[in-house]
Amino acid sequence: MPHVYMTDQAVFWAVGDPVVAAGILDEPGVLLTGLALVSNVDANTFMGDVGIADGYNPLPTSGWLEAGDMYSYEDDIVIVRQSHNRTIYPPQETPALFMFYQEGAGVLDWIVGELVYVGTHRMYNDVEYICLQQHVTQVDWIPPAVIALWIMYAEPGQAWQAGVYYSVGVEVTYIGNTYTCLQAHTSQAGWEPNVAISLWHLEVPPSPNWQVGVAYKVGDHVLYGGHEWACSQAHTSISTWYPGAPGVYLWTQVS
Repeated sequence: MPHVYMTDQAVFWAVGDPVVAAGILDEPGVLLTGLALVSNVDANTFMGDVGIADGYNPLPTSGWLEAGDMYSYEDDIVIVRQSHNRTIYPPQETPALFMFYQEGAGVLDWIVGELVYVGTHRMYNDVEYICLQQHVTQVDWIPPAVIALWIMYAEPGQAWQAGVYYSVGVEVTYIGNTYTCLQAHTSQAGWEPNVAISLWHLEVPPSPNWQVGVAYKVGDHVLYGGHEWACSQAHTSISTWYPGAPGVYLWTQVS
């Protein structure tokens, strides 16, 4: 019976030890065969070249299947998408239950009849969404129509927009500046990064002028009113806390 071995770099198919396909294992993650495969070969290419689906148990025709388990099916490998009792229908006709192992699949497409969990990512009409509540998808609950279940997901570095779920640490651009999300939230009008200072941190460029809405830490230097100032107390700046403001002892003049 063939066996499948996996490392961080490669997958290789073995019939005994140390024989691998038509060659031998040279070192972990490196495969020497007539196929000239090396450690950076992707798993899907290798599986297709050497028929590695034979290393998995065949997909049962009945019984309980656990989510995440992998089986051989005809010339492919299928992954159980959600736990269930095996039905009479083939995997290609039940996409809510199975997905086929494929190279570079990325985020899966949204489909009807799938059990999705909080944090699940799905693509709909080329837009990526993140699930807000566990539910089973249905035809009239498409992501853009049910904001209680789905919210658009933003990749780091994109321009800020309303109606998007932002997680802590995500960077956005807004009016020429870069901001980092401080609290996970779904954006809305009125919570723009330059206004909602509890949600966003302005990334200050080198040798900056003092600005509102910046989380300054002790030792930070800014320019204001023709002078250089050093932060003496950590704070997030507001319009009345400018360096040198009467009664505000957050800054010390340096020059």
